[in-house]
Amino acid sequence: MSDYLKHLITCKCILLQFKHLPTPPAHKFVVFSEMNENGLIVPSLAQCPNCGVVHKVKEVGLTEILRKEDAPSILTIEEIKSGLPEETVNKFSGYDLHLHQWQEISWIVENKKWGKTVILTKDTVEGLVEGKYAQIFGPSLIKISKFSREDILVENT
Repeated sequence: MSDYLKHLITCKCILLQFKHLPTPPAHKFVVFSEMNENGLIVPSLAQCPNCGVVHKVKEVGLTEILRKEDAPSILTIEEIKSGLPEETVNKFSGYDLHLHQWQEISWIVENKKWGKTVILTKDTVEGLVEGKYAQIFGPSLIKISKFSREDILVENT
């Protein structure tokens, strides 16, 4: 049985707001990866939303930077939406979803993995994490719910 996961990958580029720092952090972004029956990531391409460099995703957090600035084979959000039922697209149209979220929604619908959830929004204010998630029960049956939890930071002693 195949599955998926979302994970961070690191690009060598620096976000503009960090360029002035003596040791600016490299840019990290979330990617959607399909997994095969053995639990291994199916290699895929991902484009950095900051600098546009294309990465070949090989494992969780492990990529190879390709020397090209464009990968027409990477599906855009609009292309993903065009392959989804209209009711599904309409339900999510009010949210500013990223590519990895649309890929996740598409995977759930295509593979009929009803009951899976997708995080739509998440904000942290003074240690409280609040947001909304969608539970997809079918192409036209999607329940939007709210979540709230304290953000507990665990420190090593």
